[in-house]
Amino acid sequence: MSEDAHCSAIDASTTAGNNVKYLNDAIKLHDQELFGNHGDLEKVIVTLGGTLIGTAMAWFVMPVVLRKMHKYASEGTLRTLWRDSSKKHVSYETSLWSALEDPAKYMITFMAFSQM
Repeated sequence: MSEDAHCSAIDASTTAGNNVKYLNDAIKLHDQELFGNHGDLEKVIVTLGGTLIGTAMAWFVMPVVLRKMHKYASEGTLRTLWRDSSKKHVSYETSLWSALEDPAKYMITFMAFSQM
């Protein structure tokens, strides 16, 4: 019974692999046809797509990273090294990390639009 299950799992994975290969070959054929007819399209799509992804990361991912850096800096090992016992809590809105967020986002967006 377990051998039958093993064989059917192998057959299913082989069939799925063949279907993926067939689909991949069909997509490659259409890509080559599209980019063959329009040579500059690939340069435009890659450049524009990379620029838009970088800008989106600046607006959505960078604030999360800056908040984590603020949390690490305010509660991390630096406080222990300085032996600061006062434990003053500095909110994110009044920290250096928050002050860096907006100028960095706008600078990256400006550079992206000037690149386009």
